Amino acid sequence: MERDLLFKKIHEFYQILKYFLSLIMTSILSMVFFVSVSFTNRPDNYSGVHLRTSCVSEKIVQGRSYNYCNIDINDCHFSRSAKYNGGNGGVIYVNGGSFSMSISSSSFICCSCSERGGAVYFSSSSSVLNMLCACNCSASCEHFCYVCTPQNFVEYVSFAFCSPDYVGYFPIQLYQGTQRVRQINSSLNNANSISGLYIACPQSFTCSYSLLNNNSASDNTCLDFAYQSGVMSFTNIINNKSPSLGIVRIEMGASYQMQYCVFYSNQNTLFCVHSGSLEISHSFISHSGTISTSTSVLTVINNSFTSHKAYDIQFFNSVFCGHKHTILSPTNYRELTSYNTLYFVFRFVGTILSLSF
Repeated sequence: MERDLLFKKIHEFYQILKYFLSLIMTSILSMVFFVSVSFTNRPDNYSGVHLRTSCVSEKIVQGRSYNYCNIDINDCHFSRSAKYNGGNGGVIYVNGGSFSMSISSSSFICCSCSERGGAVYFSSSSSVLNMLCACNCSASCEHFCYVCTPQNFVEYVSFAFCSPDYVGYFPIQLYQGTQRVRQINSSLNNANSISGLYIACPQSFTCSYSLLNNNSASDNTCLDFAYQSGVMSFTNIINNKSPSLGIVRIEMGASYQMQYCVFYSNQNTLFCVHSGSLEISHSFISHSGTISTSTSVLTVINNSFTSHKAYDIQFFNSVFCGHKHTILSPTNYRELTSYNTLYFVFRFVGTILSLSF
């Protein structure tokens, strides 16, 4: 009897020990992650996050840094004091061939060129843009970036204050191919034609958890979809100005759906369909002007939540790319940050390791 009682107490002690070892392992792994990753890779619901510049910061007068090559850029800062007058692509230029481009955790400040793609002009095989900041970039067309690839992934990309004098057609164009866009911030941009985002001829297109805020077009629109079809969801479209052709425009027979979006305090006509169709559903619409000039706009099951329930969008933050207007209050949606997600992964790993004792 005494022997059985002793074994029972030993077993209980062993279970308690395993539990504490699991907690210790979780804490150690989480701390390692926090120190090594989180300060350079958090979305911008955390304040005070700045870009690291482990590569040499390029502060030159003007000129390209990458031309017809595979591109792999991480933690770099590019700035120019004068316009590049040699054509397309103020910093990066690739047009043709079988090249890939990957840019992450980098910034493009005051980059400009005389023609297309103030910072980036890339037309080749594949592209990944992750955690980028563009500010005060300009060109005759695509103030910040032009990308044409069969596969393009864009995430945590912020572009603001591009083309402050309304010169140029649009800040960014994503053209053809499979376009996967997530958590972009297009704010305080000016353009002659399309001030927020231009999507043209995609094979397929999805965009989610993004913001178009305080963009202004002198002639046309803020958000333009041309050709093909796609879906935009969980996006805040707020305080934008468009004089004639709608805040959101559909053209060239495009067919798009916008779901769970917030349309708030935009000026003039909200939706315009030249040719094609647009369906707005499960969204909140607060608009004092004309909602639509076309019967091709279908609005169903909207305003099902009240105006204060904008979606919690998390953006990459840097010293240049914080937007002025904080309307991103909670809260139908709350996404796990990379820190939280990996915390749970590390917790699971810590538990598994502790069970091996």
